[in-house]
Amino acid sequence: MKNLHLIVRLKDAVGGYTLGSPFYKFLRVHTLYLIFTSLPGVFINTFLMSQSDDVNIVLYFNCLMYASMALTMLFSSGISRKLSSNTVAAIGIIGFNLLYLALILLNNRAAEYFYVLGILNGVAGGFYWMSYSNLLTASTTNGNRDSAIAIISISGAVVTLLVPLISGFCISMIPGNWGYISVFGLALAIAIATCLTMTTLPKCEIKRTSSQIGRAAKMVFTQKYWMCGMLGETMKGLREGAFAFILTVILYEIVSSEMLIGFNTFLSGVASIVIFVVMSRIMRPQNRVKYMALAIVVLTLAGILLVFFTNPFTVILLTVLNALFSGFIVNSANCVFYAVVQARPEGNECAPELFAVRECFFAVGRCAGILLIVLINMWSDGSRVWQTISLVILTLTQFGTMWLNHKSMKMINEGSK
Repeated sequence: MKNLHLIVRLKDAVGGYTLGSPFYKFLRVHTLYLIFTSLPGVFINTFLMSQSDDVNIVLYFNCLMYASMALTMLFSSGISRKLSSNTVAAIGIIGFNLLYLALILLNNRAAEYFYVLGILNGVAGGFYWMSYSNLLTASTTNGNRDSAIAIISISGAVVTLLVPLISGFCISMIPGNWGYISVFGLALAIAIATCLTMTTLPKCEIKRTSSQIGRAAKMVFTQKYWMCGMLGETMKGLREGAFAFILTVILYEIVSSEMLIGFNTFLSGVASIVIFVVMSRIMRPQNRVKYMALAIVVLTLAGILLVFFTNPFTVILLTVLNALFSGFIVNSANCVFYAVVQARPEGNECAPELFAVRECFFAVGRCAGILLIVLINMWSDGSRVWQTISLVILTLTQFGTMWLNHKSMKMINEGSK
């Protein structure tokens, strides 16, 4: 009874009482997904770095992953018209199974095939995240989506709090590549279990029609309303894509310690839990832009500090601050985009295809941000100072995200086309 009372209080604390059973069933599956992807997570990057002196391999790996994920979503959006979201997600999870199996078999030759691994990672993600968008939209409304995304973020933060720390400990304690192999093997086992859990989800209604990708593309490129929302995703991707892994790369360059990487991720998980609980209580459609502005200013100042003092302490500090404040940017932008889609009848009719087109715009931003770092690395001969300056530049671009999201919400409120 005490445990039940605690769960009720936790739901009340984050606004979870507004969400129904379908959302919580979806949350259970998604949490398992977060666990098996977080087990190798950032350590795929360090695994590749440990086999090569060229840090750009990690940048190319992530760039290929983002690009292939976007292209896959164009394809998987059509499949979602024929198959249930459960099946589409299962295809993605099977793809992750193949990725982890490939990492285990390739072992110390993985860096030679980074392009294959990056594409496989992206294809798997393209199927899963298409299903995620459909299931999240179906199980929430614009009124409770801030709370839903905050709860998902808290779940992700708990996973980030514990799983990478465990992975880092295993990798550090088990000699050679066997620590990495054991982590990849465990991720493979949990991914298989997630496939089985997927069968417990209620199936979303399937509208068995032909793909609407052409209609969605025409809407985006001919109407200011849709283009504004998509460009907001591109701007968001400029920073989000690089910051998903670049701080880990910089820290690993300074101190080659998987245990420290795990501890760093643990601290960011603690920060994320705190901030997402706060966000679930204070974030509302009318104040999203204000909190985005605050986050951009804080993260810019933290990035400038890293330029002048590049050491393990400042990298960890920026990682924690990024965990505390980037959610105001990413979650706000996500909520705005879902509101853009649901505000129009044609948006609901073409939702899967719009999510796919969105991923393409998002991937353009992600890849552009990573390629900026690659170019600066090449121009500066790998200067760490210039690498950190590039992070400040990417953070400043988020003022563009803020402006575009403000404009999108204004058009929604005014009913403008």
